[in-house]
Amino acid sequence: AKTITLDTNTKKVVVVGTGDKAHGIAHMYQCHAKKDGWCNLVFIEPLSSKKINPFNEYVSVEEGIDSLSDADIVILAIPSYALDSFLIHNVSILNKQCILVDLT
Repeated sequence: AKTITLDTNTKKVVVVGTGDKAHGIAHMYQCHAKKDGWCNLVFIEPLSSKKINPFNEYVSVEEGIDSLSDADIVILAIPSYALDSFLIHNVSILNKQCILVDLT
C-alpha cells in the first residue's frame, strides 16, 4: 500500500478581485473554515482605482499584484471579459507551481 503524506505548511491563497464572488468566498471562509492557520487568504484588486468594500477580520486585502508571486493557489474572481487581459499581463508573475482556479 502506498502512503500519502499531506503537506502541512500554511498555504497562501490569493483571490483576484474584490466584487461579489470574492465577498462570497470571504463569507464562506468566515462561516465554515477552520481558522487553524492552514491557509493565509489574501484578496487583491487588480484595478487600483476601484473602491473596495470592507471584508471580514479573517482575510486580508492587499494592493497591487505582488502577492501573486508567492501564492500557492490563485483564484480568479474577476469578470470573464477581463480574464484574457489579466492573464496576458500577469502570467509571468505567477509562481510556476501554483494552482490556478477560474470562478467564471
